[in-house]
Amino acid sequence: MRHLSKKFKIPFLFLCLYSFLLFNVAFAQKSQNELLKDFTGTSLNVFKLTEPKYHKYIFQKVSKPWPITIEKNGNKISKLIINRAGIIEEAYNPDLAAYPAYFKDKKHRVVFIDDNFYYIKWSGGKATIKYILTENESVDKDHAKHISKIEYYIPKTVAAQSEDRAEIAANQSKIDAAEALANSLKGKSVKNIAVKWISDKNETGHLVKINYGIQATLSNGKILKTKNLGGKMPWDDFKITVKGAEFGEEIITISENANTIPNDNVVMSVQSKHQSNIKTSSKLPVHYNTGLHVNYFGERGGVVHLTVSAGYRGGSGKDVIVSVKANTTSNGDRVNQIEIKDASLGQVLRRLKMSPNAPLTLNLMGGSGSYGRDNTRGGNGGDGGDVTILKDSSVRTFNYTINNQGGNGGKHEDYRSYDGKRGSKGSISVRTSSVSFGW
Repeated sequence: MRHLSKKFKIPFLFLCLYSFLLFNVAFAQKSQNELLKDFTGTSLNVFKLTEPKYHKYIFQKVSKPWPITIEKNGNKISKLIINRAGIIEEAYNPDLAAYPAYFKDKKHRVVFIDDNFYYIKWSGGKATIKYILTENESVDKDHAKHISKIEYYIPKTVAAQSEDRAEIAANQSKIDAAEALANSLKGKSVKNIAVKWISDKNETGHLVKINYGIQATLSNGKILKTKNLGGKMPWDDFKITVKGAEFGEEIITISENANTIPNDNVVMSVQSKHQSNIKTSSKLPVHYNTGLHVNYFGERGGVVHLTVSAGYRGGSGKDVIVSVKANTTSNGDRVNQIEIKDASLGQVLRRLKMSPNAPLTLNLMGGSGSYGRDNTRGGNGGDGGDVTILKDSSVRTFNYTINNQGGNGGKHEDYRSYDGKRGSKGSISVRTSSVSFGW
């Protein structure tokens, strides 16, 4: 390649710098709305990027033009629709309606620069061109030049959006505040409020999650609802307390212990923060007819915080005594009262009520031993927990499953002969015994 003479070096460099600055001034601060304001095309020639050799790029014109539609809301583009291959309709939305830097769907971006629509993938600030769409009959063959334009234009335009984004956020905050006030009970005459149970009220038991909403009726007959009931009334309008369940906005979780569920009902109390005399309470009967898993398995050996040390035995599953007695709830449901105790300490672990046919699964498996390395053997697995079941003579059906297998031995990194041993399976003993509870 011939070198430029000194006579031409300065003018040539000046020309390059001038072209670069001209492009930056022309495009860096203009949004897609501005660049496309005079565009009227409906069909575009398509040039597909191919790479027959490493870093040797060719733009190959495809036989069929692709239709394009630009939808506007005033002077802002609301949607860009491309019919890929003339068949597959793809819709692209502006990244920021007031000042878009590009149009996007879930996989691709489309950006219009210098009479070309670039159909690209974008990752880590880098563009990968798939197609160039244009009204022209040809495109510049310089792949690097196209990439440079895209990778300069998009970040610069996104950076210029900051003022618009701040203004949009401020306006949205005002809109949200006005909407919240319009749907709030504040300053309104309220006739009553009511709790609406959304979940199936017939499927209730320990740790079941229940969805609920709140509905308010105003004195003029207008009804306001929380969002999960299809309205926009803010949850912050209410003081909510619940007994027999763990509270959550929109969702409560029925207590894991039966003795904390008053008279076998979850009780929710709701009071308006703006009108203290507007209040309500609602009961949700707990039928205890859902299955439950109770876990007291051993821990993995050698675990300290986030690290695992070699050669440690897995923990053993807990030894438990399960006492069972038939009873009837305050709602008239036949249940088994179940009390689970730590066999070693005599400490009550859980107090449950369950329908005789509802499955109870006790997981008391031993923990796995930690791995072995060098001369350190893999840790042995922990033993499964022993289970003693005491059934009162009143019990007719008790649907239970016990998993108390021994834990796996830890594998040595190099030698199978240094693997840890599996822990022993726990025992299961069932006998009839008089059972009585004080709850």
